[in-house]
Amino acid sequence: MPIIVAGKAFLNHRGKSFGIYSEYIPVKLKKCRAWQRGLPAHEPKSARSHAIKSQKKVRAFPMFAIIETGGKQYKVNEGDVIFVEKLEVEEGSTITFDKVLAVSTDAGFKAGTPTVAGATVTANVVKNGKGKKIYVMTYKPKKNEKKKIGHRQPYTKVQIEKIAL
Repeated sequence: MPIIVAGKAFLNHRGKSFGIYSEYIPVKLKKCRAWQRGLPAHEPKSARSHAIKSQKKVRAFPMFAIIETGGKQYKVNEGDVIFVEKLEVEEGSTITFDKVLAVSTDAGFKAGTPTVAGATVTANVVKNGKGKKIYVMTYKPKKNEKKKIGHRQPYTKVQIEKIAL
């Protein structure tokens, strides 16, 4: 809880001054409506509500893997849909990624050197397509030479089904 000292400039995180304050009042109290109306400030929260907040829920992190395909690396969970560089496979077929660089499970994290032995990621091919068109302009001054070229990057949309160790 930051405290404002009487007669000194209060600085923000960038070192700029908010101004000079003439009172010694904790910032929390300045924001308290009861204190602003001249009433005594509220008491701290009861021990029971404090104990409830301190109990943290432990949640299990989903299993994930880092795979390499098309010269790029992707972090995937089961059920994820990702766009990868074009693969020569038909829509609706199943593909297996063998280049698994790391796997995280409930048992712990396992990094490969360079790949994790025996780890595979199975995915279903949803669609083969092309991305949005990108226009490329080339121009040479004083030569009356201009060229406009369009490019659409092909991709394969896959849905991750299973991560196996």
